[in-house]
Amino acid sequence: MTRLETYHRARRTYYNALKRGEKPLVMSDGQFDAFEMELLDSGELSERPVGIASPKSPWVEVRHTSPMGSQDKIHYLEGQLGHQFDEARAFLERTPSKSGYGVLHKFDGISVNLFFENGFLVQAVTRGERGVGKDITRNVQRMQGFRCDHMPGIHAEIRAEIILPVAVFEEHFPNGTNPRNVASGAAKALDGANCHHLSVIGYTLQNYSEGTEGHNKGDDLHIIDMFVEPAGCFFVESLDGIEGIYEGLLGGGRARLPYEIDGIIIEVYDRAEFESYGIVSECPRGSVAFKFPNQAASTTVAGVTWASGRTGQISPVLQVEPVHVAGVEVTNITLHNAKRFMDWKLSVGDTVIIERCGDVIPGMVQNVTKNILVEDIT
Repeated sequence: MTRLETYHRARRTYYNALKRGEKPLVMSDGQFDAFEMELLDSGELSERPVGIASPKSPWVEVRHTSPMGSQDKIHYLEGQLGHQFDEARAFLERTPSKSGYGVLHKFDGISVNLFFENGFLVQAVTRGERGVGKDITRNVQRMQGFRCDHMPGIHAEIRAEIILPVAVFEEHFPNGTNPRNVASGAAKALDGANCHHLSVIGYTLQNYSEGTEGHNKGDDLHIIDMFVEPAGCFFVESLDGIEGIYEGLLGGGRARLPYEIDGIIIEVYDRAEFESYGIVSECPRGSVAFKFPNQAASTTVAGVTWASGRTGQISPVLQVEPVHVAGVEVTNITLHNAKRFMDWKLSVGDTVIIERCGDVIPGMVQNVTKNILVEDIT
């Protein structure tokens, strides 16, 4: 094994151990740093990989080389699912495709742009604002999903999503507001303490050193799989296929997924066709996001009643002004016990935010009036 191969093995083992929250086994931090400097001084390593910075340093801002825009959206209108399908039909008419369309889950996570050199992640930048994101490479390198295979001369740029799987959220963050909020906080925490709980899923191939001409979405996802866990993609040829996927997810499929999604992405399948439709206001015209009903909404406290369960325990039931959450009208919220009711410091007229996480019974996540979050409730 050459010195350079030993370096790449040590680096791969180091970050894989960090992802699992374990101590690296190949060499210590000091040994790794000294060995890296030897390779840099001798010219065997051309440059230090980006992102290995001091854990105490603040995040560096980076300007994106290409716009990291969002999707055009078809929003869910309560009781008007036919309207959404009409909007989807209009999208298909604006983007006729001989190749058909790919349908992907729209992850409810944190968007990030990934750069790979020789098969390894060297930079990860958040979406940010006005074309400038934050370099959170050292945190992302601890996350799950990367292949970490040495591929000399192979480079790629991939758009991805940082997510917190629902099962991990429930086990390790029982007091968290929701998986997305916890993922956002953990991904940008300077100490990176919980990053090994997070996963990264790639969904768009921006650049690839071996060329991308003639690839379709399936080919792109196959290439992404060389570097990081790829998103799944369903192939459809018409609106009927899109309706079937959307209604299946709304009908219960969404709640069975291992991660949270807030809609689906419809995308022209052929890459050349997709790119021919161009970009308007940083939104690609060859794709659209088909949103699900909101899972959170604000409402006003109208009163409280007390209910007795089968065991005789008395539980407070919060009465709120009617509000639609994830397609269901909510008028009552159970707070489980008197202590929770007291901790929330609730009064008639308070503005509160309720949420249906995973399409289950709605719960309260914030008292806006009193500035109390669910994380504050023990």
